Amino acid sequence: MSEQASLPTEIDRIRDGILDAIEVIRDAGKLTDAEIGMLIHNAKTHVRRLRKVTAASHKGMRKQLQVANGMIWGSVEAYICAVVRASMKLAPTLSYAEIVKRANELTVWQTLSEPVFVYWREKSGKPGEYRPIVAPGPMRRAQAFAVRDVLSVIGIDNDFDFTRKGAKGEKGLVETVCRDIVDGINWWWTPDVRNCFPSIRPGHFGWLPIDRRIKKNVFYLPKCAEIVVKNPGAEIGKVFKSIEGLYPDLSVGNVSQKELSSLTVQIVRRGLPQGSVLSPLLARAVVRRAMGQAQLPPGVHHYSFADNLHVGASTKQEIGAAVGAVTEAFSSLPGGQIELHPAKARHARSWRVDILGYKLEPGNGYGANAVHVKPGPERTARYRRKLMAKLVRTNDTSERFKIGETYCKRWFGTQSGWTKVPRFSRKVALAITDAYVDDFNRNILTADGKLDKAKLLLKPK
Repeated sequence: MSEQASLPTEIDRIRDGILDAIEVIRDAGKLTDAEIGMLIHNAKTHVRRLRKVTAASHKGMRKQLQVANGMIWGSVEAYICAVVRASMKLAPTLSYAEIVKRANELTVWQTLSEPVFVYWREKSGKPGEYRPIVAPGPMRRAQAFAVRDVLSVIGIDNDFDFTRKGAKGEKGLVETVCRDIVDGINWWWTPDVRNCFPSIRPGHFGWLPIDRRIKKNVFYLPKCAEIVVKNPGAEIGKVFKSIEGLYPDLSVGNVSQKELSSLTVQIVRRGLPQGSVLSPLLARAVVRRAMGQAQLPPGVHHYSFADNLHVGASTKQEIGAAVGAVTEAFSSLPGGQIELHPAKARHARSWRVDILGYKLEPGNGYGANAVHVKPGPERTARYRRKLMAKLVRTNDTSERFKIGETYCKRWFGTQSGWTKVPRFSRKVALAITDAYVDDFNRNILTADGKLDKAKLLLKPK
């Protein structure tokens, strides 16, 4: 799909997002039908103006942003639509007068002193590795929506990234890679970007002709913003260990909340804030630029899923050249080097190609699927850890089997990339889960859900 062909669809998604937010506010019951009608009118006006920004694409991105400066970022309708979406989760019971008041106070040109809360959360699939998640307030969130609308319709997004709305997510990526394998693209290299959001600095947007105030005030956290770091409690030691591993350039002192607050402020100010509704789009744009600079051999396919890259080629020689080209492109970006975690290129027939934690098995498919896809070790280990955390909440061994069955059914439904065999795959998942629960009841598992070999070797008295 070409960039230009995707733009009207992006506008439609923005419109649908605004209307969904209005529906949530309607259900809260504080607005009259007439006020809901005014919100819908504002949405139509905003969408019509976004189409005018899109229509200026033949004049270049700079001209589009000039149109947006007055037509969008100088428009109360745009800010009303931004406030409505920002309020959907945080404050859906705002009155119409409160929505308009916030919209009139909002601008993308000035800094917001609204406090920002930061929570350290363990990374999914990476036990022991923590990252700071920013929770912006409603005004900062609305400000980000106002900027995101414009950047979305001028076409900075990454056309080959599967986290975009409408790109079918992990299922779409896995299916695409499987089709490529059937077509002879057998060599795959799947690195991920090291510290993706924190690594992206203002200099990485030198190609984007946007006012520096927006970069400073909306892309990143302005200096005037108060940053409140929430205490991770018993996890604080693990957070410090994670900081030492991920940010070796920082000087880490004694383990304390005061020291953690100081380190966290440095970390969240140095890159894109994780938790902003704008940051994923900006990160995808940077990955797109980097991949666009890579001198890839003809016939090489490449995709991304947020900070996970997937590069495929027909021959070992081609994948080797692609690895060198992509690594060079990320290491020589004008805004500074962005590191990639090391990864080996694998041949699909080895059954060692890993796509988002799924294991691909060409020639072992079921029905119309030439490639069988199933959860790999990383996904099953994550499942086991989460299951153990649920089982420990009760001492009733029978109840644990019920907990395991309920969690297994929910987890099974979320594994969208898995090429499930009707009736068989679900039964296997439930049987494995029962075995995990039985091992847990027998107290022969370690804290992360693995079999404790020392206990297995103990002879019963």
